[in-house]
Amino acid sequence: MIRILVVEDEADVREDIVGILEMEGFQVEEAFDGLDGLEKAPDFKPDMIISDVSMPRLNGHEFFKKFHEEYPDISDVPFLFLTAYADRDNELIARELGASDYLTKPVDFELLIATIKSQLVTAEKANRHLNRRLEALLDHNALDTGLLTQGKDTATFEDLLHRYQSALDGLTKPGNTIHQVRSAVLEFRTPTEAKDIAFTLARVCPSPEGAALGFTELLVNAVEHGNLALDYADKSRLLKEDAWTAEIERRLASGPYADRIVRIAFERSDSQIKVHIEDQGDGFDFKNFLEIDPARMDDLHGRGIAFAKSISFSSLRYEGKGNKVTAVIDIPPTEPKK
Repeated sequence: MIRILVVEDEADVREDIVGILEMEGFQVEEAFDGLDGLEKAPDFKPDMIISDVSMPRLNGHEFFKKFHEEYPDISDVPFLFLTAYADRDNELIARELGASDYLTKPVDFELLIATIKSQLVTAEKANRHLNRRLEALLDHNALDTGLLTQGKDTATFEDLLHRYQSALDGLTKPGNTIHQVRSAVLEFRTPTEAKDIAFTLARVCPSPEGAALGFTELLVNAVEHGNLALDYADKSRLLKEDAWTAEIERRLASGPYADRIVRIAFERSDSQIKVHIEDQGDGFDFKNFLEIDPARMDDLHGRGIAFAKSISFSSLRYEGKGNKVTAVIDIPPTEPKK
């Protein structure tokens, strides 16, 4: 059952929305303002959030920001704003934040339900596309070696699919596109910024779903394992201790890591997209991660680059010590008009 969190300070409006959603078959959790929503979200794990903008204690825009900052693992869900302020400035703020949609009050319930279903259909199509590509990859890489014959290995790949869901959800959010840009240089510091840029780059690619996964892996890797100097053993240990996110935040705020950046050079021609990524870290032994290693199948991480190479890009080339990588995506030729 689809879970929807409704964050609305007006009790009568909230009750009406909850009632309509429950009649449509959704599982609903209600919160009376942004702070209440932040408290309930991690346990409820919503598939979608509907939030008012004007609320006491924590308004909708502040709730959106804090939700993404505090709960990055569940934050990439469709997010709909409701507001009585039917003006362009409020809509621009919502769009710039990355909200999935923006509806005005009084609530048109037919439009609300249609918007919700549209977002869910988009996410489901992306999931089916990813599942087909992953199944083809697993057939090629795993079946011959029997890696999927044990229950624990199957669970490992289910975890992998869940991890990639955030990348797919990011593609359902409207945002500024770069379809008209032929070349650009971008810089960023944090994993959150990495994901935002990955989604933007993916939107101009022939297969956005696959590109989103690949760019997310490469850009987040450049921050975590590059600039922040967290190696494979560090991540294994910190994940088991449930301290991974805290350590990333600590290193982002302290020297010598605080001032390091990742630089991206984006180039687009009629035949291909080329993205060069360079971090300021000491590099890593990338050769061990370009293919799926059966010895690491039970680990909680370590397969992202191999999947990105197989699913996302026409070619992937690391250089030097491993702090530079170039990803290329070929653009199929356009059929001439008859």
